[in-house]
Amino acid sequence: MTTTLKSRPILTLRKPAATKIENDAGPRFVELRPRVLGPWWPNNGYPSPDWLIKHPTTGANEYCVLPNLKGPGLDLCSGAALLLYGEHWSRHNGYGYVHILKGHWRELGYRKQPELGPESLSRVAKFVSQVLKSKMRILCEFSEMKKNHRPLVVNGIVGTVWLELRFESTPHGREPYYSVITAIPKKQGAGSEIGRVI
Repeated sequence: MTTTLKSRPILTLRKPAATKIENDAGPRFVELRPRVLGPWWPNNGYPSPDWLIKHPTTGANEYCVLPNLKGPGLDLCSGAALLLYGEHWSRHNGYGYVHILKGHWRELGYRKQPELGPESLSRVAKFVSQVLKSKMRILCEFSEMKKNHRPLVVNGIVGTVWLELRFESTPHGREPYYSVITAIPKKQGAGSEIGRVI
């Protein structure tokens, strides 16, 4: 079910949320049936962390595609990079738009902590889309002791985006995707190059 809006949609639902936005009788994970959150705030209650933020210029769900990534103790499959609405628990704990905004609002050029809303969402989405471009370098710091390594995409001019491989259960099996964990508008993080954005 899609809500018709005069402007282009910015968010769609990745999977049904616990806020009863979708049919309660349906399965927990379903194929994407977009539900739109428009430029007005909020729509049908507070947005779920699983809301998907569309690419600001193309309108696509994915911001880029990462190839198969291999390195010492690393073997990650190909998948699309997605920006979710997300959650923020502390500066180094969270993911998505909310985590980027609450953890790095100063680096994004705000003088005071901004409200969650269309303006800040557009700014974060635009910044992430500027970093996640074709042929950008993908690095890995290989710093996790449990080998839960996170790739990071570095665009030396614009900034750095950290990603995490996740899987979504669908009727066709487990679908891999890379969730944007955080992003900062400066080159940060060293590591070995393990690939390039497709």
